[in-house]
Amino acid sequence: MLYIDNSISTDPHFNLAVEEYVLKNLNSREEYLLL
Repeated sequence: MLYIDNSISTDPHFNLAVEEYVLKNLNSREEYLLL
């Protein structure tokens, strides 16, 4: 499981960009915890 800590940002545009990057670029067979 990969833990991605995004708690440093409250900017919704940045948070959506991080989510999009994770979904498009990281291995879909792995588990992720995005906070």
